[in-house]
Amino acid sequence: MSSLQLAAHLLNVGRPEDALRELQRLGPDEAGSVNALCLRGYAHLNTGSLDAAVHDARAGLQAAPDDIELHYLLSITETQRGDLAAAEAAILAALGYAADDAELLAQYSRVLMRGGQLEKAGRVLAAAGASDPRSQEVLRCRIDLAYLRGDTAEAEGLTHLLLADDAESVRGHQMLGVLALERGDLPVAETRLGEAVRLDPVHDEVADSARAAQILQRPYYWPVRFFDRFGAAQTWVVAICLILGLRAAGLTVAAGILGLTWMIVCAWSWAAGSRLEHQLR
Repeated sequence: MSSLQLAAHLLNVGRPEDALRELQRLGPDEAGSVNALCLRGYAHLNTGSLDAAVHDARAGLQAAPDDIELHYLLSITETQRGDLAAAEAAILAALGYAADDAELLAQYSRVLMRGGQLEKAGRVLAAAGASDPRSQEVLRCRIDLAYLRGDTAEAEGLTHLLLADDAESVRGHQMLGVLALERGDLPVAETRLGEAVRLDPVHDEVADSARAAQILQRPYYWPVRFFDRFGAAQTWVVAICLILGLRAAGLTVAAGILGLTWMIVCAWSWAAGSRLEHQLR
């Protein structure tokens, strides 16, 4: 097995650091080949070295401006960097060579979603789904779009479809964990997010969410759960209305007790939230 083949294998099994070390063994000519630059770009992308990944993709495109994979890599990387104009230009260039490719269309929808163009993203995903109805990448994007639209029921239903096809989908378990966390179902959130971490322990944000779901189940954190469940603004409005209502009814002592209790709960929630942030650092 050549160094390029071994690097590709290492990348496929989730070992990008080892892939980069293997690519360093290449001679100058082979290291500058389009294939090597593409592999190096994906390895840098998977290790979070986004600037290096962009450099690799652009270097490869100078030698092969019609390489679809390099345009795709560049679009993904620029999306993560937040340069949506560059990401859109790259994916449109790729689509210029393969207009009906479902994976390319899915990436275009991700760029549009990042830019807040949800309706257009929906139309692009409809075209992607028509091109490849069984594409998991398209399904993942449909889940993201439903979530961004606030349609949690559709997002959850689509996620179950994803997990039915791939029981070890990190994205699927992560999404169900996030949805459970948002509705206050902490045991389910802990289980789902913990499974996502087990399957892919690299993502710190998912690990932090799993730890938060575990910690929030302790009795000390009930005020945090209360505000997360019902919303800070809504609960403040209700509390103020109740206190003013009691005062207007002449129940001054009851209004004072409720006001004092409310301030204690708020202070407790602030202290618990600060402690939670400290524990997650």
